Order: sequence, then structure tokens, then C-alpha cells
Amino acid sequence: MAACEQGNMTMDNADIEQLVRMQQLCDRVISKTEALEPVLEAIAGLNKDIQQLEAIYGQDWLRLHDALPADADTPAGLLACIAPGRYSVLSQDTIWDALQAARQAQLALTKRLVAAL
Repeated sequence: MAACEQGNMTMDNADIEQLVRMQQLCDRVISKTEALEPVLEAIAGLNKDIQQLEAIYGQDWLRLHDALPADADTPAGLLACIAPGRYSVLSQDTIWDALQAARQAQLALTKRLVAAL
């Protein structure tokens, strides 16, 4: 217990350690909260990209896919854009998998946020 002397409170080492711990935790909360800003921006960007991909896929994918001759190779311009380890959007599975992975990530994030409240 803290003792009072002439109107001033003195603190023992345990109290000072508790204040130090509170300061450290407060600083970590602030830093981690600030670190969420790029995540929030990424989520907004992800949603915009999902909407655009869904719109283009719904409007043009079949036309673009069918415009290629059946035995044609992937056009060089498209081939140059495919990142290593990724697949061409000429496969519907590529688009479907990307959209499903995004939805699953958003759902997992939502569940974690709700659980944290």
C-alpha cells in the first residue's frame, strides 16, 4: 500500500513497476492502432478491386475467352503479366479462387474483430 506523508503520496517499487507496465502497454496499443491504418486502406482497396474484377468478369470474360482460337497460346501481353506461381485469368478457376480467397480472408478478419469486441 502506498503511504501518505505530509499530503504527498510515496510509491513503492511495485507501484512504479505497475505504472511502467501501464505506460508500455499504452504505447503498444497506440503503435498497434496506428499500424492498422494501412490495413484499413488495404481492405478498402481490396473491396474496390473485387468489385472491378467481378464486374469485368461478369461482362467480358466469356467474350474475351471465346475470342481466342481454341489452340492459341496465352497472348504474350497477358503472359508477361502473370506473376510467378500464379495462373492466367483465362481459367475461370483462377478468378473464382481469387475471389473466394478474398472473401475467406475478409470473413476471418471480421470474425476476429467481432471476437475482440
